[in-house]
Amino acid sequence: MTEYAPGDGPPPRIYTEDEALAVVAGSRQGVLATVKRDGSPHLSNMLYVWDPDQRALLMSTKAPRVKVKHLRNNPRAAVQVAGDNFFSYAVAEGVAEISEVTTTPGDAAGRALR
Repeated sequence: MTEYAPGDGPPPRIYTEDEALAVVAGSRQGVLATVKRDGSPHLSNMLYVWDPDQRALLMSTKAPRVKVKHLRNNPRAAVQVAGDNFFSYAVAEGVAEISEVTTTPGDAAGRALR
C-alpha cells in the first residue's frame, strides 16, 4: 500500500460523465449525504442499485430512519461512490424521491431493488 503525506497524493483528474457513470454503475455501495435541519451534512453508508434507464440510484431503508426524515424536509442528496483507489471517486447529486413503503414481500416497491 502506498503511503502519502498530506498534499503528496496523485494530482486530481476530473472524470468525464461516462467515466463517472461507469464508477457508479460498477458498484453497489456508496455514502449518502443528506442535509440536517441546521444545514450540516449527515452521512450514511448505503447499498444501492443503479437504474440506467432512469439515471437513478435506488436504495432501501426503513421509514423511521433519520436519513428519511432529512430527505422529507430537504430532498437534496449526494452519493459518493469509491473508485479503484482512495483518491478516485464519483459523486451523484440530485433530488431524492421517496417511494411507497414496502408492506408485502415481493410488492412493487421491493421489486424495484432487484
